[in-house]
Amino acid sequence: MSHCKLNYNYFNAERLIMYIYWDYIKEKEVGGPSFEEYEKASVILWPIMSEQKSPFAIAKVDSACFEVFKQYSYIQKVPPQVQSMLISSTRYPPTLALTRRDIRNLNLSETITKNDFSDIVFNLLHKYMEEQPADRFMLSEFLSSNIISQAYFGEFIWIVGYTPKIKVVHYVGHDYFIYSDHVSCFKLTDQQIEQLPVQEMKEYTLIDNINKKQAEFDLTDETLDFDEISEIIRVVRLNNAKSYSKNELDGK
Repeated sequence: MSHCKLNYNYFNAERLIMYIYWDYIKEKEVGGPSFEEYEKASVILWPIMSEQKSPFAIAKVDSACFEVFKQYSYIQKVPPQVQSMLISSTRYPPTLALTRRDIRNLNLSETITKNDFSDIVFNLLHKYMEEQPADRFMLSEFLSSNIISQAYFGEFIWIVGYTPKIKVVHYVGHDYFIYSDHVSCFKLTDQQIEQLPVQEMKEYTLIDNINKKQAEFDLTDETLDFDEISEIIRVVRLNNAKSYSKNELDGK
């Protein structure tokens, strides 16, 4: 395991963060250190949301680590304008989460170049930054706990959408991915719920961590009782949250 010495400055922390392209294909050709060897590097974006299929990734490292990385031809800085947008996205998490969602929906091919991907990333991040004054997203207190999204009781979390059919709220997790939970998991008034952007869903997957099961709901099937489905989601999430809280108290 390789470690990088940190040179931390609380007044310039963002400038010590660097975003790099890590080329998985060239890494194998050159035979240098693999991405997994560096615990200080974390993937932010892939053109294909799978490290097994993606030709490269944008990763976040500290500047001291880059001094180690730059000797390898398969590691390079992202363009300055992309660096600026990625730094900005950490100040407004919905930007990065929605950009990730849009990139996944683009179904990009393995032949995409870093230059083309940089343009896509910059344009999406810039678009969501500009739309911030009118986007209707809001912070809300989490009244539950979700170990999948690493969101815990008492934290304030960015809400980015609402599916009224099953009363599900969409929010940004600690890893900048979008997750869904029942509206009862959040401290939201009826007025706040009405202000949220409506997000239509074709299907919903309910994961029951206690019983190690999951259920798939086809939300296009109008013969289903959506109020009943919403109640099932609420009860399962409540039980899962209680189980997590008990395990945490028991030190498990």
